[in-house]
Amino acid sequence: MTSYGDLMKLNKWGVMGVLLMLVTLLVFAVNERVNDKFVYDTIITATTNDEIDKILTTNQSEASTTQAVTCEKWRHVVYIKTHKTGSTTAQKAISRFGTKGFKTMPRPRCTPFGGGYPGRFNFDFTPSGNFDVIDGHFRYDPVEFQRHMPEDTKYVTIIREPWRHFQSSFNFYKPQGKNGPQCHDSPINYVTKGRDVDVRTFVTIAEKELGPHVAWYFRFKNYQGHDLGLDPMMRDDVIINREIRKLDDNLDLVMIMEYMDESFILLKRELCMDWKHINLSGRNGRKYEKTALDANQQEAFDRLEKVDIALYKHFNATFWKKVDAYGRQQMTQDVATLRSLRKSQKIKTSRQKEPGYGPRQYRPTTKLELTARLKCFGAKASKVADYMLKNAGGCYEEA
Repeated sequence: MTSYGDLMKLNKWGVMGVLLMLVTLLVFAVNERVNDKFVYDTIITATTNDEIDKILTTNQSEASTTQAVTCEKWRHVVYIKTHKTGSTTAQKAISRFGTKGFKTMPRPRCTPFGGGYPGRFNFDFTPSGNFDVIDGHFRYDPVEFQRHMPEDTKYVTIIREPWRHFQSSFNFYKPQGKNGPQCHDSPINYVTKGRDVDVRTFVTIAEKELGPHVAWYFRFKNYQGHDLGLDPMMRDDVIINREIRKLDDNLDLVMIMEYMDESFILLKRELCMDWKHINLSGRNGRKYEKTALDANQQEAFDRLEKVDIALYKHFNATFWKKVDAYGRQQMTQDVATLRSLRKSQKIKTSRQKEPGYGPRQYRPTTKLELTARLKCFGAKASKVADYMLKNAGGCYEEA
């Protein structure tokens, strides 16, 4: 870090440059707080491959680099981008990996969701053709993907500790006032009847109120399980654990947000990536007050998020089994290498708008308006609208 004495030695243009950089970073920080419709990705890139090799040598982890020689890049990949789990950061790595020589399914221009979300992924609602990589927000359906993707496809996703995930979702979807996007705050407004409540109070009410009759109910009832194709309404422990084991059989890697660096190393091994693919940092998170639950609230939360809690427990255990298989010492060494790469390379903060995201994403108040909003699906727009509505994806009640 530049000291005060060092700054005094800079010529006047150097000082002005430093000040300009600080002002720019401050503007970005203010924008993040004011306009959360924009996404801020901090991307760390190596200038040359020689720089990466130098850092690998410095960290004495040449053994890690032999992977690129002894394995072949995996061509067919499906990345299930769960909501509010740090999934954009992992998607960036997948996107980098699939940019050269691989054919990636294009995402819809008129919605941030794919395949008829929140219904399970339906290839009838996707572009025709054969694709090597599919990534984005959609609801996983193993049978549908096995029917359309090559047999050697790798399936990857990411999950997050349930209470942290719940708080993040509540902060993101909380009401934005009368001028906010309609239905963006579903199902919060339904649960609270328009009252201003904190996340702990919301838990106790939602546990009694939420179900399939409420549009977007799954956002606060096993959201992660829903995105991975599980039934958010499951309550029986035997059934829940059975369905999670079946899901495990169909997934090659479940990353854990709380252990993102270790997850990146496992992802690199799973797909035979290069260091440059995972040499990036997490997107800037939105700031909100973290809180804890009392005993009664915790019991309500455990009932409300029963599937997600079991999901996280299961895949957290399998995650560390994968780390053990990789080798704890090798993992520690490779994580240190990854962090060294980040510190040593250029940092670029980009401001970009998520495709299909914006106030009008949730504006439709009738099926006709929803169909018009889905115009990028062409003649299938009406069918996509019906599919969304049948799966609790509406923003209105039928007359």
